Amino acid sequence: TEDAGSALHIHQSVIDTSGNNVFSNADGSASDLFYSFIGGLQKYMPDALLIFAPYVNSYRRFMNPFASPVNLAWATDNRTV
Repeated sequence: TEDAGSALHIHQSVIDTSGNNVFSNADGSASDLFYSFIGGLQKYMPDALLIFAPYVNSYRRFMNPFASPVNLAWATDNRTV
């Protein structure tokens, strides 16, 4: 645990059968479905950590001095940890 582990950031997008991004409105703003998706991620992420961080050492990386996220938060270009 002396070194930082994987950042485990995942880029996600969803398209409909016509190839349109369902997370974006026609004007480029975020769709209601996008905000629901973010809400679902926030709701289930604590339980998903059992999959993403299955070992005791995994949780040691959620403390200082590592630049690990310790808050359940979302914002455009959020770079807080």
